Amino acid sequence: MRRMALFFSISAALFLPSMATGAPPSSFTFTFDETFPSFLSGVCGFPVFVHLDGTATATLFFDPSGSLIREIDTNAGFKVTFFAPSTGKSFTFPQAGAFVQDYTDGGAVGSPVIATLTGLRQGTGSTPPDAGRLVFNAVVIDTSPEGIPVVDFTSEVSASGHINNNLAAARCAALSP
Repeated sequence: MRRMALFFSISAALFLPSMATGAPPSSFTFTFDETFPSFLSGVCGFPVFVHLDGTATATLFFDPSGSLIREIDTNAGFKVTFFAPSTGKSFTFPQAGAFVQDYTDGGAVGSPVIATLTGLRQGTGSTPPDAGRLVFNAVVIDTSPEGIPVVDFTSEVSASGHINNNLAAARCAALSP
C-alpha cells in the first residue's frame, strides 16, 4: 500500500498555475521501469506481475511562509502492465490524470490531507477502466528523500465516474488461462 501511495503521490496532471504569493513551486520528475510481484497472485491462484513504465512529475506549492500547502502530480504517457507468465496473458493500460493533495501543517508526518484523484486510474483488461474523480481523507505517513510527503488513504469522501466494483476479479479474469 505504501509503494502504491508513493506511486500515486508522484503520478498525476499539472493544471494549476503557480500560487501568486509564496515561494516558487518545486518540481521533481521520476522515471519508472520497474517490475514486481502483484498481490493478485494470491487472489488469482497463479503468479501475476506488474510492470510500471513512464515518467511522473510531482510539483509542490508553498504558502508565503514557505509551508507546503499543495502537491499536484502528473503522469502523461505512463503505462501499467499486468502479466501472468504461466498463462501467457497480459494487459496494459495508460494511467493518466491528476493526483492533487491539499496539505495541512506543511505536510508533516501525521497531518491530515485531502487527496483527489481524477482521470484514468485503473485498467482491468476485461472491463472498462476506472475513470472519473475520487476524493479521500488521507494522512501523511512518511516523507521521501526529496521532501515529498507519502500519504495513505483513510476514508473515501466521494466518488464519481466509472468505478469497477471488483477490480481484482476483473484482472484475474483477463489473465486466466
